[in-house]
Amino acid sequence: MKNVMIVLFMMVSFATNPVVLKAQAVKENSRYGIALDEASFPQNTPENLRKSLLKALNSDKIDYMLAHLAHPGFIDKNVREVHEGDFAKQVAETRGKLKNGLRVPLESLLKDGKLEASEKSASLKDPTLKDFVINMKLENNKWYMENNKK
Repeated sequence: MKNVMIVLFMMVSFATNPVVLKAQAVKENSRYGIALDEASFPQNTPENLRKSLLKALNSDKIDYMLAHLAHPGFIDKNVREVHEGDFAKQVAETRGKLKNGLRVPLESLLKDGKLEASEKSASLKDPTLKDFVINMKLENNKWYMENNKK
């Protein structure tokens, strides 16, 4: 009986340990093994999402951008259907597109685009970039970049 009590005490102590609780929270808030970092990349407003996207782009955190800032429904579907469940292939594809000409207009739009927002959607537009638009969507109290392909 004494051994049972010791084991129970150890289990409760372990389960309520702040380090363990933080590790559990990080695991629960991670996507594709990438921890959510709301302090560095806030997405509570369209303007904050814009800044977070630009910061992720400029700091080469494309994996973070895709895991947390892009709409999860699109990314999950694309990873599953196009990249056979391999998120690293999705990141590589996006890096390739950025390298092959997408980076400059994306960065320009994130820096200088005109933000138009409503309650649950927003967009970044720049007349000099014609049809290049970043659409944003509010879902579960977070703003996400939507895929422009429809």
